[in-house]
Amino acid sequence: MVAYSKWSANSPNLKKVRDAGFRCIQADTGENNADIMMCLDAYEEVRDRLEKGESGTVYVCFHGDKGFTHLLEKIKALQGWKSVWVTSNTRTVKMIENSASERLLITRVQPAKKQPAKKQPAKKQAAKKQPAKQQPAKQQPVKKQPEPKQPAKKQSEPKQPVTIHSAKEAKPNWLEKKDYELLKSEIISVATEPMSIGQLGSRLTLSLKEKYGKGMTAKKFTHERGIPKSWSLAKIFRRYLAGDYSIEEKQSNPLVSPLNPVKAVREKSNILTSEKVGLTQEPDNLMRIPGFSKAGRGGSEFSIRMPFDPEKVQGLLQFIEQNRNTCMTWTELKKLVLESQIDSKSRTEPVYRFYRRSLDQMGRDIDWTQIGTPIKMAGLIEECILELYTQKEGLQKFNTAEIRTAIGTYFTSVKQNM
Repeated sequence: MVAYSKWSANSPNLKKVRDAGFRCIQADTGENNADIMMCLDAYEEVRDRLEKGESGTVYVCFHGDKGFTHLLEKIKALQGWKSVWVTSNTRTVKMIENSASERLLITRVQPAKKQPAKKQPAKKQAAKKQPAKQQPAKQQPVKKQPEPKQPAKKQSEPKQPVTIHSAKEAKPNWLEKKDYELLKSEIISVATEPMSIGQLGSRLTLSLKEKYGKGMTAKKFTHERGIPKSWSLAKIFRRYLAGDYSIEEKQSNPLVSPLNPVKAVREKSNILTSEKVGLTQEPDNLMRIPGFSKAGRGGSEFSIRMPFDPEKVQGLLQFIEQNRNTCMTWTELKKLVLESQIDSKSRTEPVYRFYRRSLDQMGRDIDWTQIGTPIKMAGLIEECILELYTQKEGLQKFNTAEIRTAIGTYFTSVKQNM
């Protein structure tokens, strides 16, 4: 038995696989190298057996990766050999089925629910034995009953740390007091009215760019204060700002509302000075690029209508990466992306459109083997849009060095912290 992967010497799974009797083959660095090496070795093994006069059946087990269709097709073409696609995928993938000799569908066998029936007589037996033991127990002193009431008072003690976590002064154990107060003040100064968590993140990023430079983002700022990178703004609100804000329970783009709007407005009036208002013009113009993200006036100007906030594009590319191999067709992927609620559908659709156009895939099915990382896809989308500026008649008047530089800066922000 052989296992192909990019094995690491310090990986805890390496010893487990070897102890199970597998011979570990190290794949080179690169995308899909393990799959390619495995297919080549499998085909060579079948050819060697064919030269010896042997025949048989090869079972190839995978869910729905179309990269294995070549292996199924090559083995199927050999005389005396059959290729069987073993999968639990209930969807019909004609491209894979036509490449294989047969398709073997695997389903889970649900265990019979006989255990609850066996437990019932056991409870009856226990019920019969209890009265016999309870009679001598009644003869024992009854004064022990008030004793269990004393530990009941201890139950009120663990409630104290719960109130501490929900209090306004609560902060993470790993966070310094100064960092916590700075983080809280920056968020409160922006979240002055009910808004979605995505809109709040955009406003917070713009506010931070004014104070700390163009390279600062909400994710970077919270991480520098001591918050893990994996934490979302929604999680920060639910744990550390629950005394100041209410947040919806839904996971995708929940609504955040201040519990004391008067206090929030007072915080905003103390922070937005005349100097800071002047600084907001530069990042705002950066996001509203003519023909790119700025809407045309009265329909007279053509616009791609990309999202104003680069973090929206970053979130959409990461969302697609998280759902890799779950959608088999472009229609399914488009529906999933438009329903993500990361941005409005009118701003989300151009991201999906240029995502597909940059890959030059004309078919109905998605070939995930040709799709790279989110950073690579952001670069391809940027090249595709810049090329459109030179070809589209409505965009040629915006094809200036200043606007092309602004688009480059936009996608640099998209690639940050990916």
